[in-house]
Amino acid sequence: MPKRPWVAVLLTVCTALYLLNPIRTQHSTNSSEKSMSESKKVNEKEPFVVHIVLFKTKKPNDPKTLETLKKACEKLRQIKGVLEIRCGPNYTLRGKGYNFGLYMRFESKKAEAEYQVHPVHKSIVKDEIKPLLDPDAQDPVIALDFSDIL
Repeated sequence: MPKRPWVAVLLTVCTALYLLNPIRTQHSTNSSEKSMSESKKVNEKEPFVVHIVLFKTKKPNDPKTLETLKKACEKLRQIKGVLEIRCGPNYTLRGKGYNFGLYMRFESKKAEAEYQVHPVHKSIVKDEIKPLLDPDAQDPVIALDFSDIL
């Protein structure tokens, strides 16, 4: 058995979320044609950055927990540099205890770095997400950031 089975879980989630149709943020438009041209402009500057986070919550699939996490994720859309965001509960047995995932795409490494220290992000993590995490879990949160190479 691998020493870090969560890496396989994280990569599986990354792949699945990446292949899903993106939910556009306030930085996009309703026109898919315009969204595609905006996406090309971003990719011409530098590859976009993906930020994946997996959570182990105290109460998996609890409607109140899921709603709180959904609202917290929605608030992250307001941060400059966020191109898209997706989140949701795990629905398979492959999650190794991780029961909620967050996928974000940023316009650049700089935008992702600025997001990490942004007051809105810090407040949401501290006040809305951390209270929902499983305190007995060894790693209640794992994150992976990568630059798209495709």
